[in-house]
Parts: sequence; structure tokens; C-alpha cells
Amino acid sequence: MHIFCIAQIFFLKNVKIKEKLNDLEEDNMKTTGKLYGIGVGPGDSKLLTVKAVEIIQKADIIITPKTEKKDGSVAYNIAKPYISEKTEILPLVFQMVTDMDIVKKQWVENRKIISEKLEEGKNIVFLTLGDPMLYSTYMYIFHALENSDYEVETIPGIPAFLGIASQIGLPITEWEENLLIIPATASPEKIDKALEACDNAVIMKVYKKFAFIQEELRKHNMIKNAVMVSRAGLPDEIVERDLDLLPSDYKPNYLSTIIAKRDVSHDKKTPPERLVPTFATLSEGADISIIEGVMGLFDGGANGISSTADIAKKLSAPVVLVLDCKAVGDSIAATALGFREYDKDIEIAGVILNRLGSDKHELMIREAMNKINMPVLGAFHRDDDLKTPERHLGLTPVTEIETNQLIRYMV
Repeated sequence: MHIFCIAQIFFLKNVKIKEKLNDLEEDNMKTTGKLYGIGVGPGDSKLLTVKAVEIIQKADIIITPKTEKKDGSVAYNIAKPYISEKTEILPLVFQMVTDMDIVKKQWVENRKIISEKLEEGKNIVFLTLGDPMLYSTYMYIFHALENSDYEVETIPGIPAFLGIASQIGLPITEWEENLLIIPATASPEKIDKALEACDNAVIMKVYKKFAFIQEELRKHNMIKNAVMVSRAGLPDEIVERDLDLLPSDYKPNYLSTIIAKRDVSHDKKTPPERLVPTFATLSEGADISIIEGVMGLFDGGANGISSTADIAKKLSAPVVLVLDCKAVGDSIAATALGFREYDKDIEIAGVILNRLGSDKHELMIREAMNKINMPVLGAFHRDDDLKTPERHLGLTPVTEIETNQLIRYMV
């Protein structure tokens, strides 16, 4: 009997140990869910990536961020064609306030809700407009869970400004241009400095700051080439192409983005890195583009920097020499030859003979030019009615003189 009791005690202990081991095995077999941050793009459901669609279709829970004041979710409506009827929809409030204590409290509450669902083994999709890593509500949850034991994966989406650029046919950057992406909620000082330094700008969250942004775009010569799109890709999309004409109290939709490009024709100076793209932009659609030279061909800064020759080389543009032929003969051909030989990287396409004294004078100089194989592209005899005023560094711009009469006379 005594031996039996001992055996029974050992038996009971073994049973309890096995039960505990089984419990531990069950706990180990339990897996937590995975959180996916998915960008749904600018508005068109067909612009979601294949990977995003596949994950949405298999999700246990779809989180749709919303503000406290508004019901419904734009991101949810975009992804709705791919969401199963069996999938749980979980709206979470993210308050748009400047009081960080309120915001942090909301983050803690939302993190707790998401963590509980992940502990249940649920795979969760957090939907966000555009791309999850660009001014997205998802960033709050991403930072809250990035150092946790939960698995998190981010699926990129098309940012709204890229969708807008493709839709309206507006290249955002070309050649060596730079691009600024900034929210209109940034400080006025930061926005002003950023716009001063950029070639092109994407300005987001403009709905409460339109009047200020409008003035900044005017100040930095960007208003002429600015487009604002509200609710891009959605049925009620609005495209504003002339922001200069909009009243300062205009109230754009919350989902509004401005793409602006600097109007280089109004820049006081064109930096070297902007030269080629600026010339390409201003010459678009033209059969011939003419660049007026400054002073002599090789005159400019030290070592010819910023001279007409320097510009011609950077643009691979042929040069037409305008030669003052008053009171000279064959020597003018030697002058033209000197220009051609001085820098053989410059292509001298030909010459225009100016201030000729007579037909005989013209013929003499044409013959001299033939000796050096220099094409003569045109000739003007001295005529006081063809004079155009000039000043330091060049001719007076046509916008400041009466040119119509002069052109009629020349024709």
C-alpha cells in the first residue's frame, strides 16, 4: 500500500508535468499576426500594385484611418474593389490637431488596439493614400511598432504628385533640375528659403495655406508654371492651371497638391547647371533659337567664363559673327579667320557683313571671305534708318523700343 501511494504520487506529478509541457507547446505554436502598411496611390483603384492587391485580398483586418470629424475613408474606397466581404473593417481615429499630448495619447490607444489584434494572430492591412513613407498617417504606427517583436512590412504606392504629373502631362524634373517636396504647414521661413533654392516644387497640404503659398509662388517666379490638383484620380477631381487668377481666399479641398516649376525666363541670372535645361525649355517648339551675344565673342569674366563663346560651347550652338565692315577691306577676312582659329572648339557657321559702304565694297569683302571659306549669311549697307540703340553690354531690348516700324522698313 505504501509503495502504491508513492507510485500514484509519481503518476500524478508526471501527468501535471505533461500538461504543462503541452500548454507550453501550444503557446509556442501560437503565432502573432503581421502588419502591412499599404499605399493605395493617388485615387485610381487600378493604380494599386499587384502585391498590394494580393495582400489586401488575404487580410483578416483592414484598418481605415479617419479624422474625428469625418466619417468614411478615401483610402478604403480606393481599395474597396479588392477587399473580401469576410474581411473585418476597423476604422481608427487619427486626430489632426497640433496638441502633441492629444496626438500621443491617440497613438498609444491605436497601438494597443493593433497589438491586441496581432496577438490574436490576425494579419492586418493599414491603408493610406499615396505612399506609406511620404507624409502618411501610417508613419505613426510604423514608428510605434518598428522596435517591437511584431512583423511589419511596408508596400509602396504611387505618391499623389507623381500620379498628378503623369495625368496632366507635366514632367516634374528634367536634366539636372532639383525637386523640393514640402508641406504648406511648414514655417513660412522654411518654405521661403526652400522655394528660393529649388527648380521645381511639390507643395502638399495647401488647403489652409493657399493665400500664403500663392504669394510665395509669385515671389519666386513659379506661379506661371504652377498647377493645383484636388482629389486627384477621383470622380470629383479639380485641376486649377492658373493659380495667379484664383482669389486669395480660395479654399481648396483637403486633398490638394501643387506642382510648380520655376519660370526661368524671369530669373535674373541663370546658374551654369540650369543653362542647358533652361535653353531647352525656352526653345521648345521653335525651329530656330537665337542667342544674343554679350560684347565680343570671347569677352566675359576671367578666362572667358560666361562669354558668348563659353555659352556656345556649353550648348553646342553654332556662332554667327556680325562684323563691322565700315572703312575696312580684306582685313575683315583676317579678323574672321582669327576668330575661327582662336578656339577651334567653337563652330563659326558664317558671318553677317554690317555697315557696308556700297555694292562694290560688299563684293570686295565677299571675295575676301571666299578665300578663307567663310560663308557670308547676309549683308547690310549703312543706313541711318536701320540703326538700333545700344547701351552697356549690348543692344537695347526690343521691349523697350519701337520695333514694328523698323521691321517693316527692313522687309
